[in-house]
Amino acid sequence: DFTTMQRLVRFARYWDLVANSGRFAHTVKALLGDQPFVNFMAFSDWIYGRTDATHRIALDKLAKLVGEWLVETGMDRGQAAALLASDYAGNVDAKAKTAAQQVAAPARQVRHLAA
Repeated sequence: DFTTMQRLVRFARYWDLVANSGRFAHTVKALLGDQPFVNFMAFSDWIYGRTDATHRIALDKLAKLVGEWLVETGMDRGQAAALLASDYAGNVDAKAKTAAQQVAAPARQVRHLAA
C-alpha cells in the first residue's frame, strides 16, 4: 500500500544519510543492533516523526537526532556521546562536535559549556 511505500522511501533516504554516508561509521553499528532492518525502520519512523523531513537535515542536527535515538532506546548518554564523538574525530565541523556534546550533557549543562 501507499503508506508502506512511503515508509520504505524514507527508510532509504535516512539509510543514505546515516549508514551509506560513512559519517556515522561507529555509531551505525549500535543503531542497527541485532535486528538491523527492524531497528533502522523504527529509527526512520521516529526521525520522520520528529522532523517531518527527509531532506535539508543539517549534519549537526542529524547527529543530535541519532544521539537522542540511541539514548531513547536505552543506551547510556555518555556512551552515545562517545560513539558520536568517535565518528567526528577526524571531522573539523565544529557544529557536529557540538551535537555530540549536546547528547552528552542535558540542556542546562550545554548552556554552561557554551559560555
